[in-house]
Amino acid sequence: SFLYGNKKEVLENRKKFLEKNNLSLDNCLTMRLQHGDKIEMVDVSSSGRGMYELESAPEADCLITKEVGLGLFLIIADCLPVIIYDPENGTLALVHLGWRSTNTKLIQKTIRKMVNNFNSDPKNLMVFIGPGIHKESYKYKKAPQSKLPGWKNFTHKDPDGLTSVDLYGYNFQQALDMGVLKDNIFISNIDTFSSKELFSHRRSEVKSEPEGRFAVVVCLK
Repeated sequence: SFLYGNKKEVLENRKKFLEKNNLSLDNCLTMRLQHGDKIEMVDVSSSGRGMYELESAPEADCLITKEVGLGLFLIIADCLPVIIYDPENGTLALVHLGWRSTNTKLIQKTIRKMVNNFNSDPKNLMVFIGPGIHKESYKYKKAPQSKLPGWKNFTHKDPDGLTSVDLYGYNFQQALDMGVLKDNIFISNIDTFSSKELFSHRRSEVKSEPEGRFAVVVCLK
């Protein structure tokens, strides 16, 4: 992330990461995250946006494309990186789901966009929820989510007096409610907070570690 690293080092790391996946900075794009529900439809004309500098990235929390070879690139640490793939008509979405974008039901809005714009059938969609902060690590003394409608079944008061927040559970349920099949939803068991290999925004707050971000990239072949 340009926000937390030296620009030269960031570019070098991005190049290394992408080259391992047969991609380059020029055929990917990323987004300036808003923690909201904005969805950006992108094609080859968007190639390179946000990859060399932050300012050119579209402001959004979701990218959708049908463009073969265009890499959707997400900078993340704790929030959920969600890939939605329609193998029937070759449509791909990459969604950033922190608790605020989860609260806007962005995963449902993304699926609805794929249905309305590309005639996707939710039963055909494959949903991959990548590494993020799990409920065992995502705890507050006073969880703001517990006061919001929709979160009742996804916040839990623990014996230690803290409230656990289940981002995975809420987004899993939202996908089911849109008609995605349970067997088509795949959830990473990697907890970014407890992982020794991945950055965690929450861990940096709790343990005063330096902030950092890792990347998720996906493209149609």
